[in-house]
Amino acid sequence: MTDEKFYARFYEGSDIPVRVRRCLAYLDLFIERAHPDDMIGHAYDDLDWYDVVFRVEKQFGIRFTEQDYQLFTGTLGNLIELVHNRLRGEC
Repeated sequence: MTDEKFYARFYEGSDIPVRVRRCLAYLDLFIERAHPDDMIGHAYDDLDWYDVVFRVEKQFGIRFTEQDYQLFTGTLGNLIELVHNRLRGEC
């Protein structure tokens, strides 16, 4: 699924999903096939979550808190939601 189709299908009106997917694309996680309810780490046994968090924080200019980490379920959609909430200052 292209970025455009993913965006149109799941997140019309926001650029956050496309930017998160692009952050994760370097991991070769088959992210182009991922749906919001897909677990990010299932495609990659040696996933370094620190690297994922670091790249997402850098991309968006945010910092996740301990509370954010407790809310993370491991799905793509959840990560997108946490980024969105952090940008809005809701976490």
